[in-house]
Amino acid sequence: MYKVFFNDRVIYIGSNFKNSRLDNSLFYQVSEPQEIGIVWESFLKDADKGEMYLEFVELEYGKELFFGLFTNIVAAGGIVTNNDNQLLCISRWGKWDLPKGKSEKGEETEKTAIREVEEECGISGVVSTGFNSITYHIYEHPRKAGVWILKHTYWYNMIYKGNEKLVPKCWKIL
Repeated sequence: MYKVFFNDRVIYIGSNFKNSRLDNSLFYQVSEPQEIGIVWESFLKDADKGEMYLEFVELEYGKELFFGLFTNIVAAGGIVTNNDNQLLCISRWGKWDLPKGKSEKGEETEKTAIREVEEECGISGVVSTGFNSITYHIYEHPRKAGVWILKHTYWYNMIYKGNEKLVPKCWKIL
């Protein structure tokens, strides 16, 4: 199953959703490629529905079909802790977030994650301890109405081993 975030809503892509749907959700069994665009448009128009379930016979085919509706970009970021087991967070647009950013052409996602954490937080000495997960987020292009972006964010576990004096509000105790 794949979970795709769209604002405060969630889209589930799977092959079997027995007993997992909520009342405030849309459910579609998609069998034809031309149906996927119609399904997406219905979800856009029905903002009261917090979730949408897209069921396909073949999971990977369904994922590729749905992802194909969007401009896809790759990003990477870090789940960074320090020696005091505090989590590095950033405040962006009034919300707490983890540091991340877009990959440069040809850049490996782990390198992107380290570079973005260090650039966004103004630190050095971040060390990756391995891959964690991938998240998917849909958003409308900020300068092109009606153009939708699907961001694939690769997350890496990291530890901060640097010596910079950090701003206290950046660290949250786990």
